[in-house]
Amino acid sequence: MLGPYLRVLRTPGYRASFLLGLSAALPIGMVGLALLLTAQQRSGSIAQAGLIPAAFGLGNAMGLLLQGRLIDQFGQARVLIPASLLCSITMAAGVLPVWQDTFALAGSALLAGVAFPATISSMRVLTADLITDPQLRMSGYALLAVSFGLAMVAGPLLASALIAVSTPATAVLVAALVVGAGGLGFALTPASRGWQPGAAPEGNRLGVPAGLSTLVVANIALGFSGGVVAVALPAAALAQGAGAVAGIGFAARSVGDLAGGLAYGVIRWRSTKVRQLIVSLAAATGASWFAAPVTGSLPALFCVLLIGGAASAAISVACSALLDDVAPASSLTTAYTLMVGIGLVANAAGNAVAGLVADRAGAAWAFTVAAAAVTAAVGWIWLRRRTLAQPAAAGR
Repeated sequence: MLGPYLRVLRTPGYRASFLLGLSAALPIGMVGLALLLTAQQRSGSIAQAGLIPAAFGLGNAMGLLLQGRLIDQFGQARVLIPASLLCSITMAAGVLPVWQDTFALAGSALLAGVAFPATISSMRVLTADLITDPQLRMSGYALLAVSFGLAMVAGPLLASALIAVSTPATAVLVAALVVGAGGLGFALTPASRGWQPGAAPEGNRLGVPAGLSTLVVANIALGFSGGVVAVALPAAALAQGAGAVAGIGFAARSVGDLAGGLAYGVIRWRSTKVRQLIVSLAAATGASWFAAPVTGSLPALFCVLLIGGAASAAISVACSALLDDVAPASSLTTAYTLMVGIGLVANAAGNAVAGLVADRAGAAWAFTVAAAAVTAAVGWIWLRRRTLAQPAAAGR
């Protein structure tokens, strides 16, 4: 089963960039918890503390869009080297004892988020550049998605371990060192330094290709749905008086997603990428609608989340692969960061809406809202499927 992934890792120039890019992304899973607890220690208010990771998340979404555009203009190294340094310095400076004000910490978190190096987005582009075999390239996209998922699981665990033996501020400092070293290391690899933006198409470059707009809108719906589930799941656990076990549900979903992603990446699919995306979305939609009726039974809900994670694992990989078809080579990084950044903003909106719905109508209705969003995504892709088969230069 691991054969295709080993072939990907043996691709000349791939392994060092992959490992360093992944290490630079690890702190994304660390800083949310570490910043939250640092701010809570200083202010004594969880409400104020919640603003800090929110500021980092907002900055990260903004930074992805900005860095993606700059990378497509100036190359990876020229953008990622200063971004890595600025992110590391700003993140570390924010938790120094001299800065005790919560708003100062929020400002540093926002700036660190903006500067957080877009190594995963850059690695996505390098994968398309380094791997010429289309089938093996799909395995590369799957490996990147699964590995990033593992990093998001390992990040909070590492932060928790550091906090247990030291302080939340120490966890932030370690994250700052890791992101600085990883980002610089990635930007200095031969693959990253040698990457050049594709030639810009002649004529008018304004406007978003129809296929790209199709994927971006779908990711808005999917990001919103993910944000709703992130709040609906703890709400369902709290309603049963078992808030502490909500983590099991998130773990089940992650396990399903990782297992499904690994399996998807090794299969040599004969169907088109568009069909793979539609089938994956349809499977995820079916699993989503099963969640609401079983919120009264946490074991059943966790099983549904496990199955749903496996069913939806191919979605991000298929969307990433389709970018090669619908985005111009000269703005591939921009297209990927746009898709991810918009999804992050939609995820935050889903958090807010789910809190209101769960508080007023219950967790089951929140899961219903999430299912409706996934249904809207599959309907949108189905209606716009022809745009995903159009060349990148096609207009809206």
